[in-house]
Amino acid sequence: LTRRILLQQEDWDKWRESEFTQLDQYAKQKLFGDPCPIKSKSAVFNLIWTYVIKELDGRKKARCTCDGSTRAGQVRVLDHTFANSIDQTGSRIFYAVAAAENLLVFGADVSNAFGEAPPPKQGFYIRPDKAFTEWFLVRHGKKIPEGWVVPVLAAMQGHPESPRLWERHCTVHEPCLYYGHIEG
Repeated sequence: LTRRILLQQEDWDKWRESEFTQLDQYAKQKLFGDPCPIKSKSAVFNLIWTYVIKELDGRKKARCTCDGSTRAGQVRVLDHTFANSIDQTGSRIFYAVAAAENLLVFGADVSNAFGEAPPPKQGFYIRPDKAFTEWFLVRHGKKIPEGWVVPVLAAMQGHPESPRLWERHCTVHEPCLYYGHIEG
């Protein structure tokens, strides 16, 4: 699904609402700074939107990431990009202990997880697209001047360093094995 096609559909208002939901979540995390003029030699990334209909409940979901690929020509990776995954031994020990203790194990997804992590060493900006500028006008009552960019103040999905930054932010012991207290 592309925005151009979705704009022509009867249910466009639901897709636009989904874009706004995504950007509202980022705003709540304080992911973006105030729009500003571009500085020379700044790394500026385009936004990439993906649109899906969730199989389980038919919900329309818009997901916004930055294009941190090398084809964009802006990436200057200044730190490691590798992110771990739990190894087989750690996984087996975890499930064995959980079974021995008669514990429940839950899997979960974290919304906009990377936005909780600190920014990459390379400061970067996004080039606001149509979806972003519409959202900004509605939420802030201001137009973003032509040619201005928006600073990204935390890790953002799409930047090559973001997975490692998220892992470093949330891992205490075993890579990709986290715990938390939920409702007591």
